[in-house]
Order: sequence, then structure tokens, then C-alpha cells
Amino acid sequence: MYGGRQIPAGTAVSMDAYHIHVNPDIFPDPHEFKPERWLGDPMSFDGKHRLSYYLTSFSRGSRVCIGMYLALMDMYVALATLFRRHKLELFETDRSDVDFIMDLVRPMPKWDSKGVRVIVKTGAPI
Repeated sequence: MYGGRQIPAGTAVSMDAYHIHVNPDIFPDPHEFKPERWLGDPMSFDGKHRLSYYLTSFSRGSRVCIGMYLALMDMYVALATLFRRHKLELFETDRSDVDFIMDLVRPMPKWDSKGVRVIVKTGAPI
């Protein structure tokens, strides 16, 4: 039984990262860019787990991505270097270019989205 429903024996049960990451009970204002929500190693809504417990971008448990820590380190270094050295401005990009519209194994924006495009205004040469 789950949520008042009987699940037959042998039924595959799963979850996806998208629906956890946009659950407002776990991440208030989930569609808003709020990097400060991660400052100070915050606890979850119930106070039992760190908020990072619900971050499932790389899966969880025994099936966690083997390259998770390398990927995170690469992202931190690349983004820190980019934002420290350059001033960026969005170019012909709006919210609809990044909003989740369909699920094709990974969250996808609208078909005609050109993604997030920026103009580098100032900074050291790349």
C-alpha cells in the first residue's frame, strides 16, 4: 500500500529527479534561481536530513554515478572561473528557452529553443 493505493507484488516502482527537484515541500519556490538556498549546509523541511539529501541529479544509493564528485568539481571550477573573469549578458534568451516541457530521458525545453545564449561584455580573453 502507498498513499491509500494497493501496488501489486512485482510492480516496478521508481521516481525521477525532476519531480523531486520541483517539489515545493522540499525546495520552496523550486522554479526560482536561488543559489543561496544551499548556503550553510541547510537542513530539509522536516529537519531530519540535509537539503542535499534530496538532490538526486546523480541518482542515489548503490546506483549513484561513479563520476559524481569529478563532475561536481569540474562544474564548480568552470563556473567560478567564468563568473569571476567575465561579465555576461543574456542574448535572445528568455525563460521559455529553459523551462521543462518534455521528458526524453532527461528534461528538455521546447523543440525550437536555442538554449541559453550570452554575450561576453567584459573580462579576460578566453
